[in-house]
Amino acid sequence: VVVVKFVFSYYANSMEALDGFCVDYSIDNDGDDDHGGRSSSSTSSSSPTTTRAWHSKKCWHAMEDFDNGIWYDDIDVTFHLRNDDVEDGMVVDRLRIRFRCKANSLHDDMLIDRVQLLGLVG
Repeated sequence: VVVVKFVFSYYANSMEALDGFCVDYSIDNDGDDDHGGRSSSSTSSSSPTTTRAWHSKKCWHAMEDFDNGIWYDDIDVTFHLRNDDVEDGMVVDRLRIRFRCKANSLHDDMLIDRVQLLGLVG
């Protein structure tokens, strides 16, 4: 088992009760690794269009999990990956992590800072 710990800080601005954000992840063998979850288009008709498979790991909701105007530090999300997700000890090349904002206004903002990725092969 490979344990990857993802640590970050965040600050919410103008987020309402139905707003929030999520940390999602993908492993290279889930799909296309170059297009961040969007379909890729190719000039060659022989190349198939693929989409990266994203999985929600954890979500936070405004007014329930956080309030506006406060920095939240050292938030961690832990991933327990299968050994077959690791190739030559290189999980970092295979794991993709993204923040996804779930908001309903252009004025809803999430500031992300001090992102760290820590790993342990066990």
